[in-house]
Amino acid sequence: KPKPKPKPKPKPKPKPEPEPPAMLDYEVLRGRRGGPRIVLLHGWLQDREMWRPIALALNKFYKAHVLLFDWPCHGKSQTPNSVAEAEPELMISCLRRCIEALPGWAN
Repeated sequence: KPKPKPKPKPKPKPKPEPEPPAMLDYEVLRGRRGGPRIVLLHGWLQDREMWRPIALALNKFYKAHVLLFDWPCHGKSQTPNSVAEAEPELMISCLRRCIEALPGWAN
């Protein structure tokens, strides 16, 4: 007599995407039409200004569109309701929403 197959375990529901702070600070250096799009991300305890000389060079020499982005709690971006909320999921959500809001960047 064959044994019955075990029922598959239900997949866990994905965590809802964290809500980013109301104000994320970023800047786009516009390049030539059809030029490459580059996102420069700073490290912890820094801000987008660390990339400015490189962003200007990429924009000038390669006619690239360059996104300079301040993570939440950094630079001029707002802090979430609680610093404890500043987990990797929130950071990625903020970056995704910023890129999706820029015409031509999300495709």
